[in-house]
Amino acid sequence: MGALLGDAPALHHHHAVGMLDGGEPVRNDQGRAALHQALQSLRAGECDLALVAGVNLMLTPEPFVAFSQLDALAPDGRCKTFDARADGYGRGEGCGVLVLKREADALKAADDILALVCGSAVNQDGRSNGLTAPNGLAQQQVIRQALQAAGVSPV
Repeated sequence: MGALLGDAPALHHHHAVGMLDGGEPVRNDQGRAALHQALQSLRAGECDLALVAGVNLMLTPEPFVAFSQLDALAPDGRCKTFDARADGYGRGEGCGVLVLKREADALKAADDILALVCGSAVNQDGRSNGLTAPNGLAQQQVIRQALQAAGVSPV
């Protein structure tokens, strides 16, 4: 599995925690957890500005070789999610940074506001069918929690 996933340290955590939970890999999306924590810190007044960043680097060729052997990579390198033409996925590197402020502070500073995050939630996915198959009940629960935090009805 290490060669397939590029020996990604972030995924080692999934497997280590999974071993503690009966041998099943579990989810822990660090980006969303970081966003949730930053929002909580802003709401609690622990900070006035928060940066949330994520990066994906592909530093070794082994994952490309392994995914190619599994026919998991799209021949044209493009994802076509939920499309009848879907034939694999495309890997890519990237980095993103969110600058977060409370809405009132951003308005007072005349900042350009590109989006509002009205609610967030995190949970532990628990047992599932594997790394790429989330636990449906846990996913429903965290979505309901985020909607409730945002004051939005799920219907």
